[in-house]
Amino acid sequence: MKNIKEKISFIVAFIISYFFLLTLGLAFFGKSLINIEIELIKLILSTPINYDSFVFVAECSGIVAISCYLAIIIGLYIIKQYRKNIKWINVIYSCIFLFIWNIIRIVLVLLSERISFSFAEVTHVLFWFVTFILIVWLTTKSVKKK
Repeated sequence: MKNIKEKISFIVAFIISYFFLLTLGLAFFGKSLINIEIELIKLILSTPINYDSFVFVAECSGIVAISCYLAIIIGLYIIKQYRKNIKWINVIYSCIFLFIWNIIRIVLVLLSERISFSFAEVTHVLFWFVTFILIVWLTTKSVKKK
């Protein structure tokens, strides 16, 4: 981004699209997605976990991470110099990857509860940082270098 106008355009586009995608995603897909993920997680773990210690909400569904990633892509698309550089097939693959990663993230947090609930809380927070790093990495893979 070369100038301040492009940076402001990116930030505004990011904020608006993130809010829009997150709100719509949670409203229309959140509950269904988390129910699917809960069933998948139960199949994966196949052993009893203390699910009472955890509250599965729509925000756990991966919509937060996918909305953030897509908002970055939309923000970059607004800037003309990046418009032609977005690899749309990678955007699709990245969304699928983030969904799968989210299931792995939840499974690992649930497994960490076997050590202790406080360890699971720390693990939960740490995995959000890992998710952020993955979003940045996936963004670099979805935008061609000049």
